[in-house]
Amino acid sequence: MTFPALAVHHGECNGWPVPLPIGSGDPPAFPVETLPGPGRKMVEHVAKTVQTDPALPAAALLGCYAIALQGWCTITGMSLTEETALWCVPVAGVSEGKSSAFSPMLAPVFEHEKILRDQAESVSDGDEKSLPVLVMEDHTVEVLGMMMSRNGNRMALVSAEPIVFQQMEGSRDRKPTLDSYLKAYSGETVKVHRIGRENQTMYRALLTILVAAQPDAVKGFLQNERLGGRGVFSRLLYFPCRSLAGTRTLQPAMNPDIIRRYREHILSMLSNTRERRLFLSEDAQSLFQIHYDSIERMQAPGGDFENNPWARKQQGRALRLAALLHCAEGEQDEIVSDKVMSRAVALSDYFIESALFIAEKIGESKETANLQKILSWCLEQKKPSLTFREIHNFTRKKTQVDSECTRKYMHILEELGHVRRIPESKAESYMLSPYHQKGLKLYTHYDT
Repeated sequence: MTFPALAVHHGECNGWPVPLPIGSGDPPAFPVETLPGPGRKMVEHVAKTVQTDPALPAAALLGCYAIALQGWCTITGMSLTEETALWCVPVAGVSEGKSSAFSPMLAPVFEHEKILRDQAESVSDGDEKSLPVLVMEDHTVEVLGMMMSRNGNRMALVSAEPIVFQQMEGSRDRKPTLDSYLKAYSGETVKVHRIGRENQTMYRALLTILVAAQPDAVKGFLQNERLGGRGVFSRLLYFPCRSLAGTRTLQPAMNPDIIRRYREHILSMLSNTRERRLFLSEDAQSLFQIHYDSIERMQAPGGDFENNPWARKQQGRALRLAALLHCAEGEQDEIVSDKVMSRAVALSDYFIESALFIAEKIGESKETANLQKILSWCLEQKKPSLTFREIHNFTRKKTQVDSECTRKYMHILEELGHVRRIPESKAESYMLSPYHQKGLKLYTHYDT
């Protein structure tokens, strides 16, 4: 990741390095090695051909697995039983290949849908309302419920743009109910009764979502209190993608053998409608217990996910990932091995890092926001140095933190090169970087 505002400065100024922007860093690398063979090879091939971050086609692959298995498979780990639906949100900038990556990855799903529609049409009068639909994009919540009830109470919402969240939010005059979405994440019963319309009751409703979004769009919907308050965001898996702009090269056409093997892989999963209840082996259970406990500790006071409902659902999503990997490997028994669970945990760790990255880079975590406030206030004072007491008086009033937390923030700013503690001063004091004293404006970027 580069920062144009800083690129013109090299070396040091009076012994000071160029300050690093608050929240700098690349997104975590997607662990492609955790994916099953045909899926992994397709993800790597699409990423190379389209010239995009592997996280983008990987999100589409996991979405395909969820579409194939939702409604047919559950997994149990001790007291937790989970469905296999996923809500996947790859986050990529403009012209980073979202549509180009989605198209080959999702092609077998649309092919299977066409096969089902052709079969249904051959034994019916061709009424469009009676033909199966696996995937929707533009919709209203009423139409979504109607189509799900006609499709075995299952559906997938797929788009290379974040239209789904716009439709969840609705307009100023009309806010659609979110129950049909939220309950369909967990396989709950959805009942819709309206005057003048057909009543709908869906038992074990399931919905998979695969929606790509640009960073600004993600920031916009993360600030939506209605969606956040109802738990929409706690259900999302983020796939933040690195920008490859400026490094891309023209590639040969896609390899037909890799496409064929991937097509067979996904069609086989879509065609297998055997209901399955998966359980963990003893060793897999031990791995899951350790992972579960580590996520729980992150939710404790002072942890990375303090008061954050996203982490609570991630424990169950680790089980969902294990089920998807187990079935995608073609395993016929109902016991998930420790090898599969180990890969599911590695995937879950990636999503934990990604959620923290999104919160810091896009949603602006509380810590990032406070660091920005402190640095901005220090610059506004137009003084070469400030005492810790002065700084804490500000942070105590504006961010409601104690002195220990203020000292932690100053340590972070010191590590980033924005300030430096003055040695041997009577009062604990900090001087500002000479770059700030020159009036240089420093930026925080997600993708540049």
